[in-house]
Amino acid sequence: MFDYVKILRPLNLIIIASTQVLMYFLIVIPFIKSNNLPPLLDQFQIILFIMVTVLIAAGGNIINDIFDVELDLINKPEHTYVGYTISRKGAWILYAFLTAVGGIITIYLGYLVEKQSLMWIYPLAVILLFFYSSHLKYTFLIGNIIVAFFTAFVIWILLLSHDALLLQPHHPSVKLLIAFGSFSFLANLMREIVKDLEDKEGDLQVGAKTLGVSMPLKNVKNYIFSIAFLLFSGLIWSSQFYMPELYDFRTSIFIWVFLIAPLVLMMLKLSKASDKKGFGAVSRFLKMYMLAGLILCILLSENIANAAQ
Repeated sequence: MFDYVKILRPLNLIIIASTQVLMYFLIVIPFIKSNNLPPLLDQFQIILFIMVTVLIAAGGNIINDIFDVELDLINKPEHTYVGYTISRKGAWILYAFLTAVGGIITIYLGYLVEKQSLMWIYPLAVILLFFYSSHLKYTFLIGNIIVAFFTAFVIWILLLSHDALLLQPHHPSVKLLIAFGSFSFLANLMREIVKDLEDKEGDLQVGAKTLGVSMPLKNVKNYIFSIAFLLFSGLIWSSQFYMPELYDFRTSIFIWVFLIAPLVLMMLKLSKASDKKGFGAVSRFLKMYMLAGLILCILLSENIANAAQ
């Protein structure tokens, strides 16, 4: 029975929910207060809002495991549950149940706040994740981009938590949501490509056409270095030109010590990596790197009230 919980990736779901809670109360709420606006969502409704995001992710994890049994047996046999401790039918039933619950919550929430756009996002996200797992995951770069997008989506979806957010793109709160979502997209895109290199052996056996399989190692690394350079440039640009009003001495030191310097270190580690173990170490490094980005976002949010004055 516990394996039914494991395929949901509970730790990842907790991270998603925690991130949205932090972003809502540290970034969106200050925006609402600084503009003297009534909140679009009350506390119960924001819980439902976050539950929908979590259910999208949970359903995506299950459907990914359903379609990935053959590949998981090669790349991570100790974490293969569907077809073994969990029947394929049982996995489909759990997926259908969670998807249906998410759909019901979405319709109810859209009805409460009279916001039809919320009703359309859920089925679109579910359909896209389904086709990602069934067809797009093994295609050249497209699967990586979709996963990276959904990582950023966890942040960007909060822009729909109040109508006024999209109407004030120059407000510090809006800038921070856009910047952190962009950071998450680029950092996770790098990690997804590194994971392709880590899982190359299994991808070859199942006939996948991922970046790691389709291109020479040197070229794949150059792709990752290019994304890292974009991220490096984005960090500098955001701190100096896009939202300098949010940076003080503490956050300026943090971005150099915990984001820019580690990014250079990651590139050095990647340049030396040549096997599954080496790429796995880089992947884990990037996971911690994304956590550092979240910490910076929290620190920057403390300056929103002063910057909005």
